[in-house]
Amino acid sequence: MGDRVCVIDDDAASRETLQRLFRSVGVDHATFDTAEAFLQQLPSNGCGCIVADIRLRGMSGLELMEVLQKNKLMIPVVIVSGFATMRTAVRAMRMGALSVLSKPVDEEELWSTVREGLSQYAVASQRLNRRKELQQSFASLTPQEQTVADAVIDGCTNKVIAEKLSVSVRTVEARRHNVLHKTGAQSIPELVKLWLASKDPEEMLDILYSRPPGDIDPQAWDFGDRAAG
Repeated sequence: MGDRVCVIDDDAASRETLQRLFRSVGVDHATFDTAEAFLQQLPSNGCGCIVADIRLRGMSGLELMEVLQKNKLMIPVVIVSGFATMRTAVRAMRMGALSVLSKPVDEEELWSTVREGLSQYAVASQRLNRRKELQQSFASLTPQEQTVADAVIDGCTNKVIAEKLSVSVRTVEARRHNVLHKTGAQSIPELVKLWLASKDPEEMLDILYSRPPGDIDPQAWDFGDRAAG
């Protein structure tokens, strides 16, 4: 999932033009005439890049980007428009748009930008999946193993940990061995790196989205100050 291009444009001719483009390059795609229709199908449509007109019936392209950001769904977005001003284009880029293209779009430029978006989304997906795997591995530790893991990560020696927990050094060594085995770490430095990777916020991991679309109920969208309807 995540390899589909989603086109959002209320002009039927524009949608058909982009459909022909994406058919010609063999990429999976879906079209929508409103941002609201797109959001209703987002949990299951496998979208990895959005191509949206800036002017739409109902929610605009920029307002769609705001909704995605509020819901921590940072899917790459390409904005297209025949009416975008410099001010609007700058605003879109500051909000994270991959590019702002003028209609009629240069198909080669658009496809190049969309490929970049799909690639970024794929990398982000891999990072998020890895982060989930790490979180699950740390969650599999017993409370006793977790205590030892925390102390080891803090730089404590086996002897210090044993004294703190009132257990033998051999017990600490056994628990540390289990920690390394369950997390897949080959050494203490690697354990620390894995722990940081499982804890770092999205900004530090530089991922493009932080919440799988399938985890979201369309009825629970956070529209901020906008009305959902």
